[in-house]
Amino acid sequence: MSGLQTFEALFLMLLATSGVSSNTTSKTGTAPATNVVVEEPEFTDVIENVTVPAGRNVKLACSVKNLGSYKVAWMHFEQSAILTVHNHVITRNPRISVTHDKHDKHKTWFLHISNVQEEDKGRYMCQINTVTAKTQFGYLHVVVPPNIDDSLSSSDVIVREGSNVTLKCRATGSPTPTVKWKRDDNSKIAINRSLNGNSIEITKISRLDMGAYLCIASNGVPPTVSKRIKVSVDFPPMLWIPHQLVGVPLYFNVTLECFTEAHPTSLNYWTREDEPSPMSECQSTKRTCVCTFTTYSRRTMERTSVSLRIPAEKQMEQLDFTHPHHRRHLPGHQQPNPTPTFGPTGTSMILPVVCPITTVDSTRIPILGTWLIKTRNTHPI
Repeated sequence: MSGLQTFEALFLMLLATSGVSSNTTSKTGTAPATNVVVEEPEFTDVIENVTVPAGRNVKLACSVKNLGSYKVAWMHFEQSAILTVHNHVITRNPRISVTHDKHDKHKTWFLHISNVQEEDKGRYMCQINTVTAKTQFGYLHVVVPPNIDDSLSSSDVIVREGSNVTLKCRATGSPTPTVKWKRDDNSKIAINRSLNGNSIEITKISRLDMGAYLCIASNGVPPTVSKRIKVSVDFPPMLWIPHQLVGVPLYFNVTLECFTEAHPTSLNYWTREDEPSPMSECQSTKRTCVCTFTTYSRRTMERTSVSLRIPAEKQMEQLDFTHPHHRRHLPGHQQPNPTPTFGPTGTSMILPVVCPITTVDSTRIPILGTWLIKTRNTHPI
C-alpha cells in the first residue's frame, strides 16, 4: 500500500469513527438512484509553495468547488500525519489551526501554522474524501539564518612555530550555510593552507600566520554571522643589532641599540663581555622603578653611573649623572621635565635635565644638558 493509499484509508476510518458520512457510492460503484445530477467536487486552484523564515506565521490555502457534504482534510506528507479534517484539528500540535471562508462561492480551507519551525518544512496535502480521493500538494520551505555552534568550533589557540593547526567552524541553518575564511587584517592566507569549508588546516605554521582569523557563514538569509579565532604562535627570541661597532669620543654620550623579536615577549638585559652581571640594575617599589646603567672610561677604566627614576605617575623625577673627572663649568638652570609616554612599544625621546656633577673637591655644579632616553617594552610600576 502506497503512502497516498494509506492516507486515504486513515481519512475514511477517521470519518467513520466520527460518524460523518463520506458520501461514497454503492458497492456497484454507482451513485444512489436520483433525478438530481451531483457534480463531483473539484479543486479550483493549486496550493502555492511558500517560503517563510523560521519564527513567522504562515497559512496554506486549498480552494474547492461543489464540495457538498464531502470533507476536506490537511495532512503533512513526510510526517504521515493527519492535521485537520473539516473544522476539526486532529494533531496535538498547538501551533496548527484550520479555518474556511463560508462566504466564498468556492470554499477555501486555510491551514494556519504559527511560529514556524524548521521541522514544519515539507509537502502539505489537501485531500477530498471522494470515492477515489482527490489530492493536491503544496510545499512549505522554512529558511533559517546561519548560526555558528561555538561548542563545535575552535576557540583561541596557542601553538609552537612549525607545528600544524586546524581551525574548525561549524555552522547550521537552512539552506546549509557556506563558510568562508579570511584574515582579520585582510592579509592573504598563504596558498599552501588547506581550505575545506568548515575547517582550515595550517601546516608548519610560522610567526607570519599569527593573528585573528574570521570564519563567515552565510546562506542568503540575513544576518550573516562570523566568529573570530585568535591564533598565537610561540617562537624563541630573535636578535639583531644594526651597528655592531660604535665609536665615540671619551666622555660623550652613546646609545647602543639592540632589537629583539619573540613571542611571548622576551626579557632583555645588557651585559659586558668580560662581566657576567647585567650592565643595568633595576630596583622597584610601589611608586618608583630606579635603574642604574654603568659605563666605563676606556682610558681610566673608571665607572660612570647613571640612575634613572621612573615614578608611578610616569614622570621623570630625576636623572643623576656622577663622574669624578668632569670639571667643565657651564651655566645651568632648571627646566621642567616633559612627561614621557610608555606603552607596548616604549618611548624614545630627549629630555632636558640638570645633571648635578660631583667634582674632585666635592663641589656640586649644576650643568645643563640633554640625555637621550630610549626604551622598549618599558612599563613603569
